[in-house]
Amino acid sequence: MNVQKIMEIVPPERAKMSVLPNPEPEPLPYYTVEPPMIEPPISPLTTSRDSIYDMVSVMPEFPGGQQALSNYLKSNLRYPETAKEMGIEGKIIVSLVIFEDGSVNNVKILRGLNDDYSCEKEALRLIKSMPNWSPGKKENGQTVKVNVRLPILFRLD
Repeated sequence: MNVQKIMEIVPPERAKMSVLPNPEPEPLPYYTVEPPMIEPPISPLTTSRDSIYDMVSVMPEFPGGQQALSNYLKSNLRYPETAKEMGIEGKIIVSLVIFEDGSVNNVKILRGLNDDYSCEKEALRLIKSMPNWSPGKKENGQTVKVNVRLPILFRLD
């Protein structure tokens, strides 16, 4: 049925209220599908494809354990003067990756204080200056990269 015939059937005063049939739907766009990416073979020198794990059977450990980590953070933290003057306190969450050799890498701030960036800079400096950790291991004893999150507390006493 075309529009001309509809207009003849419906009186002119009701023509504005009439609903015309929907036009033909437009065809969907054409998408191409790319072939799946083929992963390169694993080199005999590496045992993984650079995966970073969140949990492994043996988690990385700071030299001396949890108490030594706490002592390291307390003794090496330099409270920024601007943050002291402004009375800024709080907890910063830092993400880091412990590599297979125990080195600390990929240090990032996950949650900062949002008042003054001097505390975030100090937290990054503190974590980047850490000694090597004992690396994380999977069930088979293979050392792997492990993501670790640490809270750094800034509190004025």
